[in-house]
Amino acid sequence: GANKGELKLWDPYYCNGSTKRHLASLGFPLCHNENEDFYAVVASKKLPPHDVIITSPPYSCDHIERCMRFCAESAKPWCVLLPNWVHKKDYYQELLRKTPGMAASPPQYLGPVGVSYNYWFPDGAEQRPAHVGDDGRTTPYATSWAIFLPSSVGGARLLKNVEPEQRRLGEWVIAKTVKGLKWCARKVE
Repeated sequence: GANKGELKLWDPYYCNGSTKRHLASLGFPLCHNENEDFYAVVASKKLPPHDVIITSPPYSCDHIERCMRFCAESAKPWCVLLPNWVHKKDYYQELLRKTPGMAASPPQYLGPVGVSYNYWFPDGAEQRPAHVGDDGRTTPYATSWAIFLPSSVGGARLLKNVEPEQRRLGEWVIAKTVKGLKWCARKVE
């Protein structure tokens, strides 16, 4: 595997460029996150060089399903921040059963303990929903990271390497299911 500074990340959903800045500040300077149409890039088959997909797709329309279908078919490692209800959707269950990589090495789930993730509504956006605070903060859904590591790179056993850090910090938990996340978080609280 690549070292942290050499890992090529791709976040296909551009908002205001903050993803690239945040990941660089965490030691991941190689992040492709450009203001381009993800679906046009996929259709062109000219994907940017990447080792891992890391993203939070828009929760509107069919973006989540399209993103998850792309990730599942890519066979690359991915980390996708999703509303917790996604794992119950028929299309997601179908991907778990029928996509060879996901069937062999199902995603693991990482979520916060005690509080939900906050989201920040972009400044200057045209439509601002009522649930968005004056500071731009919103928590529309309970969310967690779905993390897929193909068997070819070590699969879910690689996540065992983060368990000591999970216990030390107590701020997040990893589980095999979203339901398991809730149980593990209660154990830590």
